[in-house]
Amino acid sequence: MDIFNEHLVLFLNRKGVPMLCSISLPININSKHQMEIEHLNPWFFPLPSNSCSILPGSNHDFMKSVYRAVLSSPVMPDVIVDYDMSRMTFSTVQQDELGGASENAGCCSAAYELDTNDLIDKQNCEEGNDQNIVPQRWKNFSSIYQCERKEVVSHDGVTVPLTILYSRKSWQRDQSPGLLQAYGAYGDVLDKSWCADRLSLLDRGWVLAFADVRGGGGADSAWHKFGTGLYKRNSIYDFVSCGNYLFNEGYVCRDRLAAMSYSAGCLVVGAAINMYPQLFRAAILKVPFLDICNTLLDPSLPLTTLDYEEFGNPQIQSQFESIHSYSPYDNIPCGVCYPSVLVTASLNDSRQTYILCFTSLVITCACVSYLAYILFILDSHALYSLAYLLEFNNLIFTPRVGVWEAAKWVAKVRDNTCSSCSLSVILKTNMTGGHFGEGGRYSQCEETAYDYSFLMKVCEGLHQ
Repeated sequence: MDIFNEHLVLFLNRKGVPMLCSISLPININSKHQMEIEHLNPWFFPLPSNSCSILPGSNHDFMKSVYRAVLSSPVMPDVIVDYDMSRMTFSTVQQDELGGASENAGCCSAAYELDTNDLIDKQNCEEGNDQNIVPQRWKNFSSIYQCERKEVVSHDGVTVPLTILYSRKSWQRDQSPGLLQAYGAYGDVLDKSWCADRLSLLDRGWVLAFADVRGGGGADSAWHKFGTGLYKRNSIYDFVSCGNYLFNEGYVCRDRLAAMSYSAGCLVVGAAINMYPQLFRAAILKVPFLDICNTLLDPSLPLTTLDYEEFGNPQIQSQFESIHSYSPYDNIPCGVCYPSVLVTASLNDSRQTYILCFTSLVITCACVSYLAYILFILDSHALYSLAYLLEFNNLIFTPRVGVWEAAKWVAKVRDNTCSSCSLSVILKTNMTGGHFGEGGRYSQCEETAYDYSFLMKVCEGLHQ
């Protein structure tokens, strides 16, 4: 929600689809009954029909009637849009351009052909607020890449949103490889915004799917609630249902589906692989949270007690049994053929502890000051090494996902599963990066290239 002098801007989520609307202020309410947003004569901002991501822009002027937002989707590069809430019009300020587009992908001027059907403004039409809307268009790649939103029925009858992306030219029904991604924790919405890195897979015929499983962000808080604690298995079954949907509907070849997630999302993928090892041909687990029981049983870790609300408290018997029943580390099957797995870990994986004892902080600062004074007396050049010596990792930072979790999981998989399959379970450790990898554009490109090379070798090698 954003508030201005004459307008109130609301961020809405209806059936998993993000929406924005403005309501004129002041609001005159003379009703004793509960009122819906529609009763306040809202103006719903026109959005691309395939929009999956809406972020607020720079809106610091309280007196302005223009609201700036950044829109993005899997087939549309980021676009900055100004919405005039007084006139009920909008204008495109700037949109990212895709440089060096592949000719094979058909990324030419035709790719930017604009279509008035790309606007979604049904709500305004129903309310009769569309008289001032000037038809405008934004550049997208929908003529080359197809983006579909499906509803997948999970194990308990609940429908799970699944976003499917593929190339209209390269995709082959029942033959294409696929990559299914999910997160499903902390109420976070899975990022489905534009990413140029995906084009290399799409142009090779891959299908990219994004499963908004329970535990992540959804239409309301209940979507998160029913994927936490004792309900965590819902996240896993939602993910498995989305994988089966891709097979049954012919989007992906049955033996060419890969899974991918990071951090807490690897809990879902790891558990799904344990339960249904034949479902996936490959998987990528990035800085994975896999040994949930041992981690949550250690209350000395500052983040452990905070995670009790998300995953449950294993010191309570019923919750321990629930956590242990799906824990990826504790449920690795014996003697089965396991999919090829690339596990990445970072030695310096850490995050800041936001709740610190003031006394400890004062002592730490005193030690730092004294050490700096000693180094200055001995050698002024030693101050340059002080930054390395005083890494907050070792002072007031605590592990986010310990590097040992990935290492021990890989070791146990190699011991328990089929001896020939376990050879394709790879552990790649970054000795300098942190939880989000190394900084810098080129380092990120190298990491993505490594991941994609792994997927291509495993899922395409059998069909070449």
